[in-house]
Amino acid sequence: MKNYLFTAFTKKPRNPLSIIIKEHDTKDVLYVTYSNGPQNGGGSWGEDLRQLNDRTVNMIKESFSAEVFEKFKNTVLERNAFRLTQTET
Repeated sequence: MKNYLFTAFTKKPRNPLSIIIKEHDTKDVLYVTYSNGPQNGGGSWGEDLRQLNDRTVNMIKESFSAEVFEKFKNTVLERNAFRLTQTET
């Protein structure tokens, strides 16, 4: 079973970008892939959802529609709140 909490993809042909938030046992991770990944001259990386880089967030905001960015932002806020309650108990 895939534990994807959020996915979004920009349209080709120009520098496609994909973002995926995946749930793991102890943390949630944002995976970013651009230009079809490293095997095609692009790149990819992952970031802990609790410590997102400001440049990554700005790139997502500029690359996706306001509606998609709001869904992304809400998912991040909800998951971080959920993880915070897990650590307190």
